[in-house]
Amino acid sequence: MRQQLRLLTVLIILIFACGNIKAQEYNTGIGARGGFSSGLNFKHFLSAENAVEGIAAFHRGGLLITGLYEYHATAFDVPGLQWYYGGGAHIGIYGSDHPRGWFPDNETHMTLGVDGIVGLDYKIEEIPISISMDVMPRLNIFGHTGFFMGAGFSVRYVW
Repeated sequence: MRQQLRLLTVLIILIFACGNIKAQEYNTGIGARGGFSSGLNFKHFLSAENAVEGIAAFHRGGLLITGLYEYHATAFDVPGLQWYYGGGAHIGIYGSDHPRGWFPDNETHMTLGVDGIVGLDYKIEEIPISISMDVMPRLNIFGHTGFFMGAGFSVRYVW
């Protein structure tokens, strides 16, 4: 947890140090996400700097849906490489097969909370593929309450 907080702090500092905005390298991408909240991933740019991202994750015996609004900026003057940061919300639905300790019974439960995201996205120039890595702090405010921190890696087909 301490190492993830350090990584998040470094990423945030670097994002604000790199203020050079550039048009995105693709409009829409769909693919897979691994790591914290593994599942399906969708990203669509609303403008050169703004995007929305959706994640449908199969998480801890349930389904977790996350929606994020993100700001993008060129990173290190590298073509195709962008920093991004943003926030959003999630809702999770967990059936009776959820892990013990999360909920005291074998009933269906729901969680609701807010999310942040900080990461890097790279559009491979030669092929229609985007890869990204990120850190996502999450606060459940309803259901299994608490603060959670995780990292993820996405691969998307883009057009």
